[in-house]
Amino acid sequence: MEIGCSRNFAVVRKQIPQRLKPHSECQRRKSVHSRERSSLRACAQFRRWEGDFWSVLLGGDGRGRPSLHRAFKAGEDARRYIGAFMAGEDARRYIGVFQLGGGHGHYTGAFRRYNHGMGPRIAIPVPHSGDSVYAERALPQYMQAVEMAGGEPVRVPLNHSPTEVMKVIERCDAVLLPGSKADVDPAKYDAAAHPKTTSADARRDTVDELLLQDAYNMRKPVLGICYGLQTLNVYRKGTLLQHIDSPVNHEAGRKVSVAHMVAVDPGSSLGEIVAQGAEASEKDAHSIAVNSSHHQAAEIVGDGLRVVARCAEDGIIEGLEGTASDHFVLAVQWHPERSIEDDGVSRAIFRAFVKAAHARRAKLVGTV
Repeated sequence: MEIGCSRNFAVVRKQIPQRLKPHSECQRRKSVHSRERSSLRACAQFRRWEGDFWSVLLGGDGRGRPSLHRAFKAGEDARRYIGAFMAGEDARRYIGVFQLGGGHGHYTGAFRRYNHGMGPRIAIPVPHSGDSVYAERALPQYMQAVEMAGGEPVRVPLNHSPTEVMKVIERCDAVLLPGSKADVDPAKYDAAAHPKTTSADARRDTVDELLLQDAYNMRKPVLGICYGLQTLNVYRKGTLLQHIDSPVNHEAGRKVSVAHMVAVDPGSSLGEIVAQGAEASEKDAHSIAVNSSHHQAAEIVGDGLRVVARCAEDGIIEGLEGTASDHFVLAVQWHPERSIEDDGVSRAIFRAFVKAAHARRAKLVGTV
């Protein structure tokens, strides 16, 4: 997208506080061509900025005059950038476009990656590479749950090269590992396949490993759901119980809203989340009713993880979380995305996850 601007840059304002005055360079421009206005209005409605972009924070100097003190680059075009601006501490936002060129690219500051008007970007891999019907039915539920919690879901394809996948992952703030029809390859935890172990999804496994590697390297929040708990545990050198033999129906499926009860450790982070989301009428906030769609479970817990929830009837592991206090890692064996609209605990899980993603991004921005 190419938009004409004045010699240095032009800004089209949207709801700018009256006390904030445009830069002198902008004052030299008498008007903006109507065609340019239309293009900019369209840009303002984009939820995702594709390609190269800059996002700039405008801060006050104490007398109501903004100063351009931070800029960041997320692309390789050295001359034209599309970005979003934040004006002042009152967080009123306006959309702008500016152009650097002709020797005027002298703005200094620390680089940042995101538009402040958007929620944190949550990477979600497509659930399965071999069953598109299942994948397209399941994925929207995770995306809706993230959006309801204030995040921006980012679909991560399974049919791209690792390099292409990493380009998507690097722009995200957190990782959500969804369920899958597949089972993790037992060879990954040095076990022979059980007769009831289903086929692995090599493409999904590859993407999950890339996501987890980036999340642990960059301390990005992680939320694993069902298969996501299992792939997380194996990534952390844990093992899986390949088939559950229990009177409890862990394979109840998506049509059964309540399959069994789960006992949650009240001293855990999950325990705090559950307590916040529990309905007022519940007598025991740490004994919750859950759905269930799995035939495998974590067995030996991986490095840096601990058990925080178990099936009340048979002791099957139903929840894991990270042991590092500075890194949000949570995984549950049930499917909170299915009950997001009518269950407070399900909503609380996604809110806590997105909140952790917000906090990580804010920390990065504050220290740039």
